[in-house]
Amino acid sequence: MPIISGGEFVGSSSPLISESAPNSPASTQCGDDSENERAYRSWKKPIMILWNEIAAHKFASIFLRPITDDQAPGYHSVVYRPMDLQKVKRNIESGVIRTTAEFQRDVMLMFLNAKMYNTCDHNVYQMAEQMMRDGVSTIEEFLNTQMLARAEETPQKSLRRETRESSAKRSDEDFKRKRETLEDKSLKKRRL
Repeated sequence: MPIISGGEFVGSSSPLISESAPNSPASTQCGDDSENERAYRSWKKPIMILWNEIAAHKFASIFLRPITDDQAPGYHSVVYRPMDLQKVKRNIESGVIRTTAEFQRDVMLMFLNAKMYNTCDHNVYQMAEQMMRDGVSTIEEFLNTQMLARAEETPQKSLRRETRESSAKRSDEDFKRKRETLEDKSLKKRRL
């Protein structure tokens, strides 16, 4: 029989193997994983739309594929972590990038690599700078949309804790105000 590090024997009837036990840590973790997977899949669709918007930029053609040393001599000696739009897309699809912050990090890395390698008077530097500005604004719009969607999904809770007494007092005050306004209206009608 196999031995676990604690010296306990593990066999097919061992309580340590709990593949079918619903409340076991293994099954709980699987539930968390499936929830994380669902969240990832629901995030992946809109982030791919965002990726497509950035990839459709007028200067995106130079960022679509990896840079080779033939295109830019000495590039890999200056840039230690190269990034391109194709790699960003692959990382999203494979699950390496799982959050908007990670997506933003890699897109910004791509632009910063281009700015770091090229001199500020080079056209690639200027294209990277323009596309970076446009990309940042596109990502900000995406983040704002995400925040609005989350705000609509979650009901707003009062920050103030309400007691039974304060609730009853408030309802009494509301009742008095309504009665006063009704009385005022009836007095005005009588006068006319």
